[in-house]
Order: sequence, then C-alpha cells, then structure tokens
Amino acid sequence: MGSAVPKRAVDFIEELRRAVDTIREAPERWPLGKNNARRFLLWRFPFSIIYSEQESVITIWAVAHGSRRPEYWTGRL
Repeated sequence: MGSAVPKRAVDFIEELRRAVDTIREAPERWPLGKNNARRFLLWRFPFSIIYSEQESVITIWAVAHGSRRPEYWTGRL
C-alpha cells in the first residue's frame, strides 16, 4: 500500500489477513452461532469476521463492527 494510506488502515488490513489465515488453519475452532455462522473477534480493532464452512469451503459473510448495526449481515446467510 502506498504512503498515502494511513498507517491505521494498513494495520487493519494486516490484522484481517492474519485473522483469515488463523481461520483457515482451524475454522471449527470458534463456536457455532446463529444460522451455523462462526464469529472471529479481531484483537486490535472492534470488528469480527462472520464466516461459515461447508465441505472445506470457508465463506466470509461480513466483517462487522462490534457495536454499529448489530447483525446487519444476518440476511446474507
């Protein structure tokens, strides 16, 4: 990413990449929630990754803010 991109944005993207890698390693590690979706909480940002796994395919349904428009993504499942 170029120097015009704020460092915080770069940090967010890097954390998302690490989170996706962690999910890939063991997608069943996080408990099932509504509609068989799982939630991975980011460490440094108030966001979570909502995903599901079927037959070794991981689908990310949302990168959701922890307090803004809770569960806006449920219609996607």
